[in-house]
Amino acid sequence: VLKNLPNAEILLNQGWRDFQKEGPLSWLPALVEELSAAIRVSADLLGPEDVFELEHGTALAPFGERIADGVARFGGSWTFIIIFGTVLTIYTAINIVLGTSAWDPYPFILLNLFLSMLASIQAPVIMMSQNRQDGKDRVRSELDFDVNRRAEFEIQTLSLKLIMLGDKMGDIEDLLRKKQS
Repeated sequence: VLKNLPNAEILLNQGWRDFQKEGPLSWLPALVEELSAAIRVSADLLGPEDVFELEHGTALAPFGERIADGVARFGGSWTFIIIFGTVLTIYTAINIVLGTSAWDPYPFILLNLFLSMLASIQAPVIMMSQNRQDGKDRVRSELDFDVNRRAEFEIQTLSLKLIMLGDKMGDIEDLLRKKQS
């Protein structure tokens, strides 16, 4: 696994020589340098434009999808509910006050027609927006999975390096005990 890292050979050979000469802390700068390179590679997986596209999703969206997102955003808001409730209340109140001379008397057939047309247009537009959001969520989860997989690889690599460092320290302790005996 260590051989997959770009500077593994240099890190292991130079680090071991430094370790033999100067002790365990001499290996730390090389380890930090290698970890920094691995973190930079992971950070480069998502560029700023990718993050913007995931968060906003409007940069490359076709015109129809942007309209669908806007309709869904407005149609699912309290502003829409309050305005729509107010318009319906005013419409019915005017028609009730006008009585038999109203343009849409009590059963409000014209109002029912308008509400049915609104629902028949608004529902598919909201569904399109939800499908688009599902697609963005899927891409985001795939990117998260890829980043997590790479992070797991880096953690395993660090674990192996720490195990190797512990083994080398154990070997040095054994050599020192043999020298003292």
